[in-house]
Amino acid sequence: MKKTFRKLTGMLLVAALCLTCAVACGPNPGRTPSNGDYEAGITLDPNISANLKIGFYENTDVKQHFEELEKAFQLRYPNVSISIANYGSESYYMDLMQEYNTNNMPDIIQTNATESFPLMEAGLLLDMDNFIQLENEKYVENKAKDPEFFQFENFEDQFYESLWKLGQKNYDGHQYFIPRSADRIVVYYNREQFIAAGVDMTTVRNGWTWEDFLAACEKLKIYYAANYSGKPFISGQWQWEAVLFPMLESAGGKVFDANGNITLNSPETLNAVNLLKDLVVKGYTKEKDPNSLAFETGTAAMQFASLYPDYYIKNLGENLGIVTFPLIGRQSGDTVDYSNAKIGAGITGYGIFSGLTGEKRELAWQFLSFSLSREGQECMAKGGVTQPPIRKDMQDGSNLWRQNKGNLNLDAFFWGSERNYSTNFFIVHEPSKQVDLMQAVINMFNEPIRGSGKDPQQAVSDCVNVLDGIIKSN
Repeated sequence: MKKTFRKLTGMLLVAALCLTCAVACGPNPGRTPSNGDYEAGITLDPNISANLKIGFYENTDVKQHFEELEKAFQLRYPNVSISIANYGSESYYMDLMQEYNTNNMPDIIQTNATESFPLMEAGLLLDMDNFIQLENEKYVENKAKDPEFFQFENFEDQFYESLWKLGQKNYDGHQYFIPRSADRIVVYYNREQFIAAGVDMTTVRNGWTWEDFLAACEKLKIYYAANYSGKPFISGQWQWEAVLFPMLESAGGKVFDANGNITLNSPETLNAVNLLKDLVVKGYTKEKDPNSLAFETGTAAMQFASLYPDYYIKNLGENLGIVTFPLIGRQSGDTVDYSNAKIGAGITGYGIFSGLTGEKRELAWQFLSFSLSREGQECMAKGGVTQPPIRKDMQDGSNLWRQNKGNLNLDAFFWGSERNYSTNFFIVHEPSKQVDLMQAVINMFNEPIRGSGKDPQQAVSDCVNVLDGIIKSN
């Protein structure tokens, strides 16, 4: 998810151009069938012969991730093979539109919570509700026969609801893609430095609060003054919507109301902007990371990230610690209320091309449902996929993705899953304005910490004017 917004601006602008061209200059992808517009089936001839093409963004070799999965799937469908198509990381949607126009679309399309919006808008993703309904019915039937093995209420109940819903239209509706892995903001920290600084380690736990976090920062500031010439010690990623927007939501700030009216100019929003500015003023962090490898090399004590820990273990080893993003509360009299605190979360997953029909469509669903199973997830872990799956029954030490991680606090990726927040304030306005709306709010947070810095209240007021201009633009 860290890379999502960095790619998002270019990708969505490209998507908007592609959609405009598709409407004005040539064929437009058929709108995704609504629930009931096609007949689904989950009983497929095991002798079907076909190739399933999976489309990925990023020019990276992901074939190895699917080799074990393909072998296991071929035990059910021996005449089915899997092929991988990589598309440009900066022009994913343009590439997909080109594939559509040349009748060469992948059967299964990789996407994530934020980047799925233009795919849905273009009508490229199949509404999978009919398949899910059949799976639910099948699960309930089998549960009656073997309740010990079928331990959940139905097919969907196997997955964390707050993450499963991120594959739905506007995060609450028809299912257009199936989440595979959780992508949640956590705090990675240098255990050795925390202890050396005298941080109260009993407070560094899942569910720690912003106040606990600030108390640790004060200790670390003294330690860094003595050992690192007073350098900032938080690698905060302050251009990243996955960190900033949950802070706004936690503080009670709202960009729009349900009718799309701007409601940003509020004391709650100002509190959220000041949270970030205070971290800079106190010398804990600065607008940009101290350097791109500061945390990995031990010259930053904390980093807000969603990358799975394998990336950091090779450098920090036993000094690596993980804890949830600190809960931001709202002052209520003499107490602080944390009940509405949010944590940035997203998912990566796969959808089915809406143009598939008949057995090919059913085969694509069979592959997706198998990849979601515990067996399928173990196969992907064998292939090198390290991101945590969203299955509820894969959070103990009996599965591969948790192994070889020592005593790391991997529960941080799922603790308080009801607090998960994925950026969605823009859905009340047309999709073509999504990028500009998001960037305006990111700028609101960042302008007060740039150079001499804009006054936070002025940054909020200016953002309201920018949002108004975006909404009224053609």
